[in-house]
Amino acid sequence: MLMLVLASVLFCQKEVVSFKNFDFKIETIHSLISSGEYNCTNIVQFFQSRVVKYNPMINAIISNNPIALQQAADLDNYFHRNKKFKGLLHCVPLAVKDNIDVTGIPTTGGIKSLRYSIPNKNALVIDRLLAQGAIILFKTNLGELAFGSRISEIVGECMNPFDSERSCGPSSFGSGAAVSSGLSVISLGTDTSGSVLYPGSFNGIFSLRPALNTTPLDGIIPLFEKADTVGPFAKHLDDLVTTFSIMAQNDSIRNEFSNKIPLDQLKIGVISNFVDNLVHFVFGSKYEMDQEVKLAFERTINRFKILGLSVQEFSLNKTEFENLFYLLDNMFDSYVQCLISSKKKSMDYYFGDVQRFESDSPFRTFEQLFKSKFLNDYWREDFNISLILANDQSECNIFDLKVEEMKNLIFKWYEQHDLDCIIIPTSTNLPDIREQKEDSDFLTSAVFFGILTGLPTLNLPVGFSEKSENAPDGLPIGLSLMSKPDQLNKLNKMEITPMTELRSLEALNQNPKELKKDIFAAMSIKKIYILKGRKAAIY
Repeated sequence: MLMLVLASVLFCQKEVVSFKNFDFKIETIHSLISSGEYNCTNIVQFFQSRVVKYNPMINAIISNNPIALQQAADLDNYFHRNKKFKGLLHCVPLAVKDNIDVTGIPTTGGIKSLRYSIPNKNALVIDRLLAQGAIILFKTNLGELAFGSRISEIVGECMNPFDSERSCGPSSFGSGAAVSSGLSVISLGTDTSGSVLYPGSFNGIFSLRPALNTTPLDGIIPLFEKADTVGPFAKHLDDLVTTFSIMAQNDSIRNEFSNKIPLDQLKIGVISNFVDNLVHFVFGSKYEMDQEVKLAFERTINRFKILGLSVQEFSLNKTEFENLFYLLDNMFDSYVQCLISSKKKSMDYYFGDVQRFESDSPFRTFEQLFKSKFLNDYWREDFNISLILANDQSECNIFDLKVEEMKNLIFKWYEQHDLDCIIIPTSTNLPDIREQKEDSDFLTSAVFFGILTGLPTLNLPVGFSEKSENAPDGLPIGLSLMSKPDQLNKLNKMEITPMTELRSLEALNQNPKELKKDIFAAMSIKKIYILKGRKAAIY
């Protein structure tokens, strides 16, 4: 396996803050510490210096962890005493979306009302990562209460590391931008309607929306329990795999990743007329795929064929497309209504945890939050509707039925064509100009049927758009692989496999140089971007 490790370059420098070509990889950090040249404290100081230098350009962070250096010193002592790492994530810098609880740090959810809501215990997924030695550097910027918006009341809007005039995506945007710009090695986001997938695509990195109930939601501000999930971001696919395996407490995920299988055993489904037919009036808006996204989609399919993957192309007729979008339209209506009506119950459960919050904490119920004088008008109106509809679960019942109907439709595609996964564009559009953003990313989504049904979906960074006057450095493009949740073992080998990052490069030895260059470009190992008129080295 070809490794993307540039540690030999790092060893030439004595100061961590002067590292050149640092590849932001777990293995690199462990190599540095094992060499004895550097320790965990040096690593954390290096990342903190990057935060000071680059975060003002992208606005990815809400709050810093005040004891990160103390935790680094503890890990240094552990390594000195035991001559081994604490775990798989020893000294790996982690960024956490600010709707996920970290002991002693406010969980703001991006709204002023919660800026003093400080939990007494970590979210369960945080405990799992810390037990393996991860170090939380900061909490990341997010859309208010993770509801898909592009701005928070706490620190404002995130600016895309590839173009400061562009969006970082919805909700988990700070977590995506933090990894993309090298402020952390891995990060966590939550996804209810694409908030992990889109920031992965918009920021040119890997991101995974796990199947529902794969990763624990305890200690996370809820949005919609029927669709909420928490997933990782990473620059490198093997780092994503390691993080996810720990989050899910499933070692087989990581073990399967290292098993090589013939590429022709990986069966990828492509709806051949999907792109050309994605011009519909759905959810009150017209879908039309950006030409650059369409070209990237077609290039990637051709690339997979050259690499020897089994690409199964099939088409949907006009009636099938109409039925698909009609079902999606109905699903979305019930989705929104169920989300609103179930909000009180789920938030009461979160705030009512007596171990999580002291008796004198700002809020112990949903209604107390509703009465907060700092709650803005949008959320006051939204919460008021939720209180009115709290006892009406009729739309939730309809949503459950529609989910099963959609699953049956998608599973039929898998069975008819003997597929392991289906590949589709993550977003139909390039990262949008912030002043021209849509109100909902469902309007520019091509993975909504995976999101609404809770199927596991992985965003792959596949390259950049052509340079243009509006995008002088090009913009990142992502495609998504969607699989059935009951195919976890195959999913580990297919969706979470190094085929797009590592093994594909091995297979390219006999292929044209231009194709090799294309894949290396897609990996975003090193590039210089312009942010606010200044050069920022983002690797």
